[in-house]
Amino acid sequence: MKAKPLPSQELLLSLFDYSIITGKLYRRSTGTEAGWFQKTNGYRMVEVRKHGKFLVHRIIWKMVTGEDAPFIDHEDLHKTRNWWLNLRDCTKTENQGNRNARRDSKSGRKGIHWDGSRDRWIVAIQKGSVRSMRRTKTLAAAIAYHRLRSAEMYGEFARSS
Repeated sequence: MKAKPLPSQELLLSLFDYSIITGKLYRRSTGTEAGWFQKTNGYRMVEVRKHGKFLVHRIIWKMVTGEDAPFIDHEDLHKTRNWWLNLRDCTKTENQGNRNARRDSKSGRKGIHWDGSRDRWIVAIQKGSVRSMRRTKTLAAAIAYHRLRSAEMYGEFARSS
């Protein structure tokens, strides 16, 4: 799904102030913090009259760079930390590389699960159409393999935990 185009940088700069240190966006008209937290996904949203609702980190990116980037990654994975050094432009695939393990993960690690029928840990990592899979006897070996392949496939966006 393609992201809705943002209003112009000029309009955003006239409506909002941004603190690169705290990561907070303020309405110029009131001086109050702009937006609200979405309960469904944990991101902060803001409404721009006559333009619609947008993710705050996308608004911030456009205000600072002038670019309308559809995907912005929170490097430390915290959706509420919109300080400038925590945000980076990325592709959808890179954004997927920088994710934590699923909540239902038995290993507590991303891309690693137990195969009881073979008494082995299975490591599976994928980027686009490239898939890598391996079975290991120990969790430590599975973690090491996942870290190695993740770094090769995702580079600076790799996250193996």
